[in-house]
Amino acid sequence: MKIDCGTIVDETGPQNRNHPALVDWCGYRFLEEYATSWNPGEYGMLLERLREEVLKANQEIARRGLAPHTFGNASGIDRAGIDGSGQEPLVVIKPSGVDYLTMTPADLVVTDLDGKIVEGKLRPSSDLDTHTLLYREFPEIGGVVHTHSEFATSWAQAGRAIPCLGTTHADYFHGPVPVTEPLTAAEV
Repeated sequence: MKIDCGTIVDETGPQNRNHPALVDWCGYRFLEEYATSWNPGEYGMLLERLREEVLKANQEIARRGLAPHTFGNASGIDRAGIDGSGQEPLVVIKPSGVDYLTMTPADLVVTDLDGKIVEGKLRPSSDLDTHTLLYREFPEIGGVVHTHSEFATSWAQAGRAIPCLGTTHADYFHGPVPVTEPLTAAEV
């Protein structure tokens, strides 16, 4: 079978070892059509360097004690996307429920900005929608980290604004940092 972008493909996958070179929509069609028979290890993973960076960021969450169990997550974005055009950016995010210490780059999930899985066998973090919304709304950011620090979580649960306690805070934010109103049952 030949896909329009010029990469020869059969049931075993692309006939070259440079899988990320699949361009434009062909890469996505390839991944959908061959997801059951394609072996990423044979052709390489999408976004290997970004996966390594996201893995390290996730491991730092655990190392610094910023999230208990498997809570919290980090993600990164490749704004150039699979073909380098920037038309279809890709996000790498921690999978849901995977221990930080046993996680590997291959465990991380690659999605598009709509949350559609492009590569990965595990379920992405339940916070994926928040991450992708932030990436869409703030094109200057390259990563998102969500933690459950016991002190920050305790303060947030108290529902109190963070008072201005020093000049550094005052330099960047004038007055207390407000807390959002509690969600209503309908909003939850």
